[in-house]
Amino acid sequence: MIRILFTFGWCALAVAVALLILGVFTDPVRDQRVWLETELTNVAPPAITFDTAPDVDSTALQRTITGKANLWRGLVAPPKQAATAPNFGNEMAGVVITRDQIGTGDQVQVRVRVGNDTRGQWMGKGAVVKGWTIVEILPREVKFSKTQNGTEYTGVLPRGNR
Repeated sequence: MIRILFTFGWCALAVAVALLILGVFTDPVRDQRVWLETELTNVAPPAITFDTAPDVDSTALQRTITGKANLWRGLVAPPKQAATAPNFGNEMAGVVITRDQIGTGDQVQVRVRVGNDTRGQWMGKGAVVKGWTIVEILPREVKFSKTQNGTEYTGVLPRGNR
């Protein structure tokens, strides 16, 4: 059985070598290559001529175009007015972040007092206070962010006493 497989392997190798040698000496696309080369030598680009305009009075044209005030009004948009940034201090007036804290890591929450609320509410990351979102709670401060007109603004409030 092994001898048959060995003989079959040598025969397959001999056939592969014979096909390789045959491929080296014969070029199956030689006729197409010769035809393409002759066609490419016969191809010539068409002749193109450009008629030039007679002398043009460019200053007269410029005066005509720039003299039309309404021409540019429709083409050029008026400049956009810059949006005013939110005032973090004014918007967050009356907000007190206490030192009280529950949870750890991303689950941490702090007590937030707004206005006359003496008890406060427990708020964590992602909670919204007066339009500002809590982004990060640190031991000494709380970071807020607000997106307005495609721009992100940030602010920080310190954590006070109980």
